[in-house]
Amino acid sequence: MGFQSRRISPSSGAEMTGIDLREPLDNNQFAAIRQAWNDADGLLVIRDQNISPEQHIAFSRRFGVLQRGEVSQGSLLSQYYLPRHPEIYRVSNKKKDGVPQGREDAGTYWHSDGSWKPAPPMASLLLAREIPPYGGDTMFADLYRAYETLSDRMKDILTPMRAVHSLAKAQETTSYGKDLVGQSNAVVDRYASHPIIRTHPETGRKSLFVNRGFTDNIEGLAPAESDAFLEFLFTHSSRPEILYRHQWRLHDLVIWDNRCTMHYAVADYKQAGDRYMHRTTVRGDAPF
Repeated sequence: MGFQSRRISPSSGAEMTGIDLREPLDNNQFAAIRQAWNDADGLLVIRDQNISPEQHIAFSRRFGVLQRGEVSQGSLLSQYYLPRHPEIYRVSNKKKDGVPQGREDAGTYWHSDGSWKPAPPMASLLLAREIPPYGGDTMFADLYRAYETLSDRMKDILTPMRAVHSLAKAQETTSYGKDLVGQSNAVVDRYASHPIIRTHPETGRKSLFVNRGFTDNIEGLAPAESDAFLEFLFTHSSRPEILYRHQWRLHDLVIWDNRCTMHYAVADYKQAGDRYMHRTTVRGDAPF
């Protein structure tokens, strides 16, 4: 199996071809994929993967333990997991006999998946099973570059700081958060404190770790001070020159590293047609 990899953005992102994930990968082949992912600043696009849910799950497990869905009775999110495959979360505007086939408007704000958890998810793998003729792009921000383009003085100021990431922040503004509030078994006040500057455990590189969707405040600062710092960081980390905008092709598998990227799903496609995606999520190993 001959893999080819090429950069697709001046910032993060590489495209890999020559892979058929319907076939087993040996350890050396998987190591090459993982190295390409790290070399591309945590964003890898693998084209032409018309794979089954079982194959999607099996490949995702090579990265680590997978997150399983909340499928208990009373969970409003349970309807979005693929039946008999709680490792796969469906993201879609598609309906069948009036029943949603996935979560509509998922991720329509800048965020790193689950950053409000003490051990946030390590990676996400999103597969395009149906796409509209246009629209429905996903934007990615390179948080390595966000850190590296700060002034040395700002790096020194931020290095000892920690920020609180809170699900309550999302509940104020996003449909995801509002759904969790509506759950009978929801724990509304879920939050975690993380360093603003994060060191990647595999690459050793530093990245900024804040996002507008979940980062609520900076510990030890007055509210006005915290808001001013965070507004600067939110704007700085989503500047056009450190973004990659992915235009989906059918059967694209996009793997992103939540430790050094954040993303934004552009919800501009609903009049164009159906968008139906399967996502697996790799759990984080431990708090950092």
